[in-house]
Amino acid sequence: MSETHPMDYYGRIRELEARVAELEAERAAAGERFSRACAAEVRSTLDRAEKAERERDELCEHTLSLERQVHDVRKMYESAERDAAARYDCKGGPGTTTPACGGCVTCLHRALELADFARKEAMAQMITMAREPERFDLVMHLHRQRAFSTHTFGPGPRTKGVVAHIRKELLEIESKPNDLEEWVDVVLLALDGAWRAGWLPDSIARAIEAKQTKNEGRAWPDWRTASPDAPIEHQRSAEESKP
Repeated sequence: MSETHPMDYYGRIRELEARVAELEAERAAAGERFSRACAAEVRSTLDRAEKAERERDELCEHTLSLERQVHDVRKMYESAERDAAARYDCKGGPGTTTPACGGCVTCLHRALELADFARKEAMAQMITMAREPERFDLVMHLHRQRAFSTHTFGPGPRTKGVVAHIRKELLEIESKPNDLEEWVDVVLLALDGAWRAGWLPDSIARAIEAKQTKNEGRAWPDWRTASPDAPIEHQRSAEESKP
């Protein structure tokens, strides 16, 4: 039986070491290519998100501008309607379209219809954006809710009306506690009351987050020792307990 010379082993070891070095180099190159691809995908995703946010902000501003136009034209229309008997139509008779005076009932009514149509188109775009499956945007929703609520229920605080409606919905929750829609009614009413109190959508969203963070930092009693039918309040410090 022939013996293998030690130099043959050393040669084989060097070959394996060279092969290992090649594999390590290939792995490093593959890792670098993967990192570059991931970075490019992250940059692309961030760019798309920033573009979508810019478009959302522009659309919200456009919608608010249209709401102001509708409000201004409606006031002009109501004012012109009061003295319609004196100057009913534009430049001499029904159906006149040119030259438009811009101040009579016919012109104002036409302007109101155009502004209202543009507002509805913008609201439809906002609804479509708010229903995107990727994520729910609370600020976008608040812009949408404010536009709808102002148009449907009118401007102003309406504090007593909102509170009375919340009380009504709470009674419905007591009778149907497992109905998600009843709970959502209270949420929407609370958000409606917040913007009607003068707060902007961004401020409302930040206040919700800040309140959650504040609650998470408070000390709470063991829920196992509390009644399920009574509120669980946080443990107040001596400073908080002072009258």
